[in-house]
Amino acid sequence: MISVVLRLILSVFFYSSCSVFVSRITGLEPLEATGISALVTSLVFYNYYKIDQEKRGNYPAISLNLKGCVPYIILLGSAFCLLGNNLINIFHLTKLSYGYVQVQESLYSSPFLIQILCSGLIIPVAEEFIFRGLIYASIRDRLPFLPAALITSLLFALFHGNLPQGVYAFLLGMAMTWVYEACGTLAAAVIFHQAANLLSLFITKLPGLYNFIASDSRGITFAVTTCSTIIAVWCILIIKRKTNNKEVSV
Repeated sequence: MISVVLRLILSVFFYSSCSVFVSRITGLEPLEATGISALVTSLVFYNYYKIDQEKRGNYPAISLNLKGCVPYIILLGSAFCLLGNNLINIFHLTKLSYGYVQVQESLYSSPFLIQILCSGLIIPVAEEFIFRGLIYASIRDRLPFLPAALITSLLFALFHGNLPQGVYAFLLGMAMTWVYEACGTLAAAVIFHQAANLLSLFITKLPGLYNFIASDSRGITFAVTTCSTIIAVWCILIIKRKTNNKEVSV
């Protein structure tokens, strides 16, 4: 497990240090600096991941053959986005974390196009290389799916640094790890992550939709949760069927 710890520390340190360095030399806002860091580090992570996967006999390292699952992965990511945000609202987790407020202010202060490019498209790639590509893949060599997914998702949650985002990240982390395992390619986890982040951004951009989803009404909360759960289960069943009903060993 020493190699797993080293992968985690080195990859997160490299990613975070690059963000700080870009921010200091350019004076860019945190989101823009993180986006540039994610773009640069993804190139490094890709080469490391490619070498790592080729050692396992996986060619290509990241297959783009998703067996017709892309629409269902996008829907699944969207459903988990709604479920995660509902969970945060139900338990009023945002009120328990000042750090969450600071992160939200930093995230949504940038122009919307920058939010889409950085939070929606680029940053998920770097995070998936770190957590599903390098960390989970290494843990999975040693453990069955469920404990490996739990450990990876917990690390992903801690990486986000505050309670609301941590709970949300853990829930999505488990789903992204399952998608990665089921489809057998990191591309599936990246698409899921991007779909969830993009939907979250668009919900925040549309006050009417945001107020509806974040409503204190139990009826609305129940309806959103129920619909999201049904969509998620439906997508999972279709993805399993399209990937030859691959059973994930626990």
